[in-house]
Amino acid sequence: YMQEFLIREIHHAQRTQKPLGLVLLDIDHFRHFNNTFGHQAGDVVLQEVSLFLQKSIRKSDIACRYGGEEFVVILPEASLEDTKERAEQLRAGVKRLKLNYLNQSLGKVTLSAGIACFPEYGKTGTELIQAADMALYRAKALGRDRVVTAQSILKELQPLIPSLQGELE
Repeated sequence: YMQEFLIREIHHAQRTQKPLGLVLLDIDHFRHFNNTFGHQAGDVVLQEVSLFLQKSIRKSDIACRYGGEEFVVILPEASLEDTKERAEQLRAGVKRLKLNYLNQSLGKVTLSAGIACFPEYGKTGTELIQAADMALYRAKALGRDRVVTAQSILKELQPLIPSLQGELE
């Protein structure tokens, strides 16, 4: 469903010349919940984060579990700035969740997020997801519990491009 929605929204964005935001979210240290409290507790974390995302997005948006502890949020007609602001709100909101399993606190849940927007960082769903995934990996490398844009990744790589081009020639 997520792939069909993304394809449809990219076509719509192309026709209307509007942006499309994509957020790739990952629950930080998810294995900790499974290893410390058991897999049922990990399931509670996934369910509660899912419910929070569903309650926190617009009716025109979609939030899907992408795999494991990753989620994708697609934001039609959202600019890079709007997408980053929404991702920050989601990150902060999940951090405020108070989750319990068998009357025991599971502690804080944090998210790392990578964001990308159509058309700047991808013309297809695959390209957008790849750009957001690179940004997500950077968020994790910087210490987790943060939002990183595909734009910031390109800015980091920009100084390296001339030297890489020289090596290729």
